[in-house]
Amino acid sequence: MLQRSECSSHDCNNSTNAGRSLAYEDFKEKVNTLIKASQAEEGNISYSLYKEVKKKNRFVMIEKWDGEEAIERHNKSSHLTQFIAYTKKVLLQPLDVEKCYAIESF
Repeated sequence: MLQRSECSSHDCNNSTNAGRSLAYEDFKEKVNTLIKASQAEEGNISYSLYKEVKKKNRFVMIEKWDGEEAIERHNKSSHLTQFIAYTKKVLLQPLDVEKCYAIESF
């Protein structure tokens, strides 16, 4: 089984960006919807959000999938594409995605 992890970092702005007031609670609601839908997908092993300790509005998402086909399906899913469109309005920087592969032994 091929296992792949993706790590995404998110800087959520609670003040204003492009003249809009951005709400932390709205971000939480949207990301929780994404997490629940992603965890229910075929081929998902885990999909978790972590909040950085020192940076109040910085988050890291760690995803594990059982193969490239599952990742491709996920990348085309409506819940992910809607979340990405949302993040373009509220994040200070674009999503930063790093692909990682599990190592059996090092």
